[in-house]
Amino acid sequence: MATLAQQRTLTEPRRRTRSIAWWRVFIYGVCIVLAILFLFPIVWSAISSVKPPSEASAAPPTFLPSQIDFANYAKLNTYGRGVWTYVGNSAITAIITVIGSIILSTLAGYGFARFNFPLKEEAALLDGCSALSMLYRVMFAIVRPGIITVGIYAFLNSWNEFLAALIFMTREANFTLPILLTSVRSGYYGVIDWGALQAGLMVSILPCVLIFLLLQRYYVSGLTGGATKG
Repeated sequence: MATLAQQRTLTEPRRRTRSIAWWRVFIYGVCIVLAILFLFPIVWSAISSVKPPSEASAAPPTFLPSQIDFANYAKLNTYGRGVWTYVGNSAITAIITVIGSIILSTLAGYGFARFNFPLKEEAALLDGCSALSMLYRVMFAIVRPGIITVGIYAFLNSWNEFLAALIFMTREANFTLPILLTSVRSGYYGVIDWGALQAGLMVSILPCVLIFLLLQRYYVSGLTGGATKG
């Protein structure tokens, strides 16, 4: 009886370890499949953007280009006032939106936290800090990941905003990048230049990807910070 009990004691941890290992393999497999599904359109657009124009519009399409050609990016300057004008307009709009969102959300959040729970910051007030001084010296250090997360969301939403830009901006010189992509999508005489469209998509995607990669550690900590407390 003692021998059987010892064998069970030894085999049960092994079974648990195997089940945990298979579960991890399943989770990793699902993550890999989802990553491929999400990344494939971006990879396809990046490859198509450097194809020669004839290959980019070929049917059936080819996956790899016969040669690397940046003519599609140069062609973006032939639409309207040129791609860099619209990129600059989108950047100005995004920067103003990010600054406004951070200021408003920070002051509003601080106001709710400060006046609903005044005793939580009594120590800082006793040290001679005013309300605004405490906001700058104490609260900013605590909520920095949340502020950066708000800034990322504000940038992504404003950078990709189409409807509001189309309604409120009446001059072509003030149009943003999504409006340019609509013009490229419409094409000349109803003919869509798929190479130029893919190049415009990459110009639109690249700033979003770079900002997320540079600030992702703040973004992740901002999302998980509230869930890990308590």
